Amino acid sequence: MNSHRKSKIRFFSLLSILSVLSLISMGQTGPDTRGGQIGFLLPLIGLIITVLLVPFFKAYIASKSTERLKTLVFITTFYEWLGWIICITIIGIPIGFGLVLSAQTVRLLINIEDNTRQATKLLQSIQKS
Repeated sequence: MNSHRKSKIRFFSLLSILSVLSLISMGQTGPDTRGGQIGFLLPLIGLIITVLLVPFFKAYIASKSTERLKTLVFITTFYEWLGWIICITIIGIPIGFGLVLSAQTVRLLINIEDNTRQATKLLQSIQKS
């Protein structure tokens, strides 16, 4: 089994575990002994962590697959996936599309730079021979 497939399996198993833990904590009932209405924060924090893990791991995988500009690829992939997740909510559609469009624009510029660098190397190799 290759490493990419193993990382996908680890990612989805971790996501499943966190989702189950979030659902279990949502089902907890009973008196709140901490002196306030803080009991609803635990499932909310679990849900936020679960939602942020998807773009994080997708960005991590994308940055591992590049040779140069790993940090920039990580950030743009994270923003792109976060934008698509925000687009799921009706209120977040404008913000989500803004994140997606800006991330894809930067990724386009990264690809242009990479193609230019490869073309320059090719031209230099042709000139030498």
